[in-house]
Amino acid sequence: MALQTEIWANDIKENLFANNEFVTMSNDQSAFAANKVVHVPQAGATPNVEINRSVLPAVAAQRTDSELTYLLNEFTTDPIVVRDIDETQVSYNKRQSVLQSHMDAMNDRIGDQTAFDWAVSDTAQAANIVRTSGALVADALAPSATGTRKTLDKADVRNLAKRFDKQNVPSNDRFLLLNSDMFYQLFTDSQLLSKDFMLNSSQEKGVITELYGFKIMKRSKVVIYDNAADPVKKAVGAAGAATDNLGCIAWQRSSVARALEGIKTFGDTDVPEWYGSVFSAMAIYGSAILRSDIAGVGAIVQEA
Repeated sequence: MALQTEIWANDIKENLFANNEFVTMSNDQSAFAANKVVHVPQAGATPNVEINRSVLPAVAAQRTDSELTYLLNEFTTDPIVVRDIDETQVSYNKRQSVLQSHMDAMNDRIGDQTAFDWAVSDTAQAANIVRTSGALVADALAPSATGTRKTLDKADVRNLAKRFDKQNVPSNDRFLLLNSDMFYQLFTDSQLLSKDFMLNSSQEKGVITELYGFKIMKRSKVVIYDNAADPVKKAVGAAGAATDNLGCIAWQRSSVARALEGIKTFGDTDVPEWYGSVFSAMAIYGSAILRSDIAGVGAIVQEA
């Protein structure tokens, strides 16, 4: 029986951000996506306000609006063959297992890319990067890193919150996505087991607790930075280095966006040369920081 690829595509879409709930804590701009580009209207300057105006008529000015655009990426899974002999000899539904593996792979890769896209980086954005300030330890290192790094301390989260406050970032819907190793540095076992810790947890899926106004979430990996004075984020899959540093990202919901233009699945059944069927999937998706002044987006990066 041939796999119904439209049903498969719907299943992938419904489960696309499973275990990556942080992605949904953003502006969904899928409605603005067209031909792999997102076009977002940007309102111009707000009007000046005067008290007890003495000069009339007031001078009228025309507001100049602009447009923010960002590109969507094409994510494709490698085709997987399901041999007819597999269908007849295995005790589970091989095609359903293939579907799940495609969903898991697509979900993980899109999550990695979103974290990278929302991460601030380099000199121009360094004002929104906080360096860790705790004790030097040899654990919680990036995959290729060696040596010691300073642990993540609650004071580091407080400093990032203060920067958001000074930028007049709304206090609601602030999120902090921590690498799992940095999460366990920040919170002790006793805190994780305490009743108060769990009671303070948000009802939003994926949020564990709150600290200094940030809703805390965690993921096995977030973003990796180099060891420059002004840290530069490293692309997903970039070669590792001994001096790499783990990073976590913070944002306010209205400061970042995501857009999904579509998901398509491909199935070629009864392929003679494969003696079975071949399946793959594609998603057109993008994510971006919405504010050119980077207000409401930040990062905490390990200090060596």
